[in-house]
Amino acid sequence: MITKALEKQTASDETPERLNNDNWYAPSADILEDNDGFTMVFDMPGVQPEDTDITFDDGVLTVEGRLSRPVNDDPGKNYLVREYDVGHFRRSFTIRTPINSDAIKGDLKNGELTIHIPKAEAARTKKIMVHGG
Repeated sequence: MITKALEKQTASDETPERLNNDNWYAPSADILEDNDGFTMVFDMPGVQPEDTDITFDDGVLTVEGRLSRPVNDDPGKNYLVREYDVGHFRRSFTIRTPINSDAIKGDLKNGELTIHIPKAEAARTKKIMVHGG
């Protein structure tokens, strides 16, 4: 379930890349929210940091890139099944909560991309002190 603060966007099936029969897939993602911001975790085994781009433009965070593996790693191997995703990936999310876009950070380790998206100070919940008379 995506909250009103964050909406998942879907790509059209008629993008030029899809029309050229490139293989596209969408890595699985978990999204967490706390008072300080959002944390997005993507399952991306085999993807290298240099093959991954994260952009934030006009309230939309996009993660895209490419996973490539040789079609036949070893001529002596006869694959019966190959289920690992290979090709381009793109996931986009609209973030409606004001955020500090200059402080967005991404880290790719052990096949897991973690993106930290801090909320702007104005969007954070503030505790108001109540004083007695």
